[in-house]
Amino acid sequence: MAKKKGKAVQNKKTAGKRAPRIFLTLFLILFILLPAVNGIGYEIIFSCIDIAAPEETAVSRSVPCLGTELSFRTEDGTEAYGTLYTDPLSSALPQAIVLLVPGIAASGLHYMPLIEAFVAEDYAVLTLEDAPLREIEAHFTDDEESRNCSLDSADAGLPGVLIRLRAAIAWVKSEQNALSKLPLILFGHSRGAYAAGSVLSYEDADAAVLVSGFDSSGDMLLNKAAGAAGPAAYLFYPYARLYEIIKFGPYALSSVTKGALESDTPVLIIQCLDDESIPAEKGILHFEERLRDDADVRFLPMDHGGHTPVYEGALLDGILSFIRENVPEP
Repeated sequence: MAKKKGKAVQNKKTAGKRAPRIFLTLFLILFILLPAVNGIGYEIIFSCIDIAAPEETAVSRSVPCLGTELSFRTEDGTEAYGTLYTDPLSSALPQAIVLLVPGIAASGLHYMPLIEAFVAEDYAVLTLEDAPLREIEAHFTDDEESRNCSLDSADAGLPGVLIRLRAAIAWVKSEQNALSKLPLILFGHSRGAYAAGSVLSYEDADAAVLVSGFDSSGDMLLNKAAGAAGPAAYLFYPYARLYEIIKFGPYALSSVTKGALESDTPVLIIQCLDDESIPAEKGILHFEERLRDDADVRFLPMDHGGHTPVYEGALLDGILSFIRENVPEP
């Protein structure tokens, strides 16, 4: 009997010694290891980009476009890049300026038919680029192996595009800029749509057109992680999201919904219902549910066209009609 009591006491002592070790191990895993792994993983994933050459398209108006490379300083002191497209045959000021924000792994060169359509309407177009255009074009000539992730990311995270976009808007509105008094139209596709809608929490514009966009960086982060890692994504997501918030501050909490509700800017949200990159439930249907009572927001669902639709026909007509409606006559 005495031996049994002795063993019980010894087991209690052993258990008592193990408990702090278990708690310490859990603490190290939950609050040191997982945050560190997610922070490193976040930086690796968003550290570089791969921009493929744009596909040839028959949709072109053969409108002369003169592209001028620009750079402007962001609020954190880094350099952002853009290309300004205008009609070289016209000496008059354009009717408006369209600030075009491309999707991930794309440049303004991927939207040339649309840029030509805007220039034909007498609009100047400023594209926000991840790098100087000459570097992007040189990147196209690399072979497949060397091209992989060969450009440094300008953002190192989705909310970073908001910082560059605000710098571009500041350049457009600067007093020394001859274009500063023109109506400003924001146009964004995919990542660009997220940026062009979210930035309305900070900046004014005369209109915004959002194509194939998602609502927030947090939504995109979770959706892509769940697609890649399945249910395990829900374990790592809180750490990645926390890292993003610490890194980007309030920009990480911005969203299209918030921007639209906090702004009087007319917004046109467009998406094809067969979009496989951003499901309609996470895109236009999500926005319809949240913003249907906002009189400044309109929706243009398209049956077909995928994530990157061709800007022609009813789609292009809808975009141009919306912009004309919100650009005052000169």
